[in-house]
Amino acid sequence: MYNTRVKLSDSCREMTICDTNILGCQSTNTLIGLNDEGKKLIKLLQSDTPIIFENLTDDQRTLFQALDNHGYFSNEKPVTQLEKASLHVTSRCNLKCEGCYSYEDSRNEKQDLSLEQIKYLLDNLAEAGIVRLAISGGEPFMRDDIVEILKYAKVDLGIKSIICVSNGIATTTRYLEAAKYVDELSFSMDGFDNKSSTIRLNDEFDSMVDKMATLKDQGVNVSIIFTLHKNNLRAYHKLEAFADGLNIPCYFSLYAVEEFNENKSSLILDDQDYDFLFSISGKKINDSNIQGNNLQCRSLCGMGQKVISIGSNGNIYPCTMFTGYDDYLMGNALNDKVSEIIKSKANRYSTLSVDNIEKCKDCHVKYICGGGCRFRSYTLTKNIFNADANLCKGQIFHIEHILLQASQK
Repeated sequence: MYNTRVKLSDSCREMTICDTNILGCQSTNTLIGLNDEGKKLIKLLQSDTPIIFENLTDDQRTLFQALDNHGYFSNEKPVTQLEKASLHVTSRCNLKCEGCYSYEDSRNEKQDLSLEQIKYLLDNLAEAGIVRLAISGGEPFMRDDIVEILKYAKVDLGIKSIICVSNGIATTTRYLEAAKYVDELSFSMDGFDNKSSTIRLNDEFDSMVDKMATLKDQGVNVSIIFTLHKNNLRAYHKLEAFADGLNIPCYFSLYAVEEFNENKSSLILDDQDYDFLFSISGKKINDSNIQGNNLQCRSLCGMGQKVISIGSNGNIYPCTMFTGYDDYLMGNALNDKVSEIIKSKANRYSTLSVDNIEKCKDCHVKYICGGGCRFRSYTLTKNIFNADANLCKGQIFHIEHILLQASQK
């Protein structure tokens, strides 16, 4: 007879959604569905009763093994590792796109950091264990040394995944040079032809398409990030078809600006738009809080802990969308160690959780939703500790729909 005494990790969370019982583990972001035998095993584990294996059913033994394999018994605090960072290598840009999170009137008058300073920032990120790096701006190809920056990040530091985001205005030759040192070149768009673009330069559309096609033919991993806003949301399938026609993968980011601003944009999505958003292919929405079919257990998006953004002057912010918002400044990567800042007890984002967001704490899907986007909550209420109200209704429906489909298989 074999028996053992184990206890579920403190990061485990139980939930019931659409009559489906689920146990999640926040430290490993996994979810496991529970049948009646599974629920009995969980109760045994919670009672701290020794588990006698010969008394378990086959289902319970399978569940026990899955729990063990996926870290449900480990109370070791996971190492705080920086999973994703955006590095803005310049503020300068040759376009003036409505809603750009990094736009400011004086952006083209600012002096860029030197190449050595940029390399220091990259060293800092590498020391923090960066897994995915996004090189952005401004427009990164405004820098004459952008290829050298990318080469240093990929070759000298060996950063695992590097994406460089551009508005498509550089020459094909420069993109080909850069492509040697990135895993993906991504182009920002919001239209499917030169008439449908709203927030970007229309007369450069055909030129961008030609460049992307050439890069694709040369074996470059090219992608498109479409910004979804009120004018193009319902043309979602046309945008997707345009990218499919080029045989280029596409993703969709959501237009977000301060809704309390007196010059409120007419492009902001409203409640009906968000309802429509969840009726389309959520798996391609480039938003950490819209998970598509790949549901995970989590209590937040990871801002300020697993995700940061570094501005063009070295300032550190909790995510890309907060870049330049000095109320959310975490430090400066020219003077401070990124690894120490994200692990510090003074990091105010380390305890931010759905459990202390008023509208979220009693929600039945909170440990899958993760509380929505903190920047959207800020744009609505000027408070990151409020719910992402735009997302709530659609997100609940989406999660319930996915789980219902899974339970019927």
